[in-house]
Amino acid sequence: MVRLNFIPNENTEVYSIDGHLIGRVVDAYAAEYSSSRSLARLVGETGAGYFVMEPLGMKGVGALYVPMDAMSDYTDERIRLRFPKKQLKAQGWDKPPTDETRPQRM
Repeated sequence: MVRLNFIPNENTEVYSIDGHLIGRVVDAYAAEYSSSRSLARLVGETGAGYFVMEPLGMKGVGALYVPMDAMSDYTDERIRLRFPKKQLKAQGWDKPPTDETRPQRM
């Protein structure tokens, strides 16, 4: 299993796959970081974790709870998600994970 050695820092910029600055990281909740939530479940880990994003330029959208496996690529300065800006509202990230699926906070 590929593990991520990256936990987003506060204020890390978040971009859509089509190049739009869509938000900034507010907080991150890590479990055993893995590249795939389904693979993590298969080997008995809690999942890929998520980060909380404050959206920028998206009217009517509050905090988004973005799963780590939604990332396309990342550096210390920015994260790029696998989705275009127009598809973000449809992802269901407006609610935090339930207690049953919530990873442990690091």
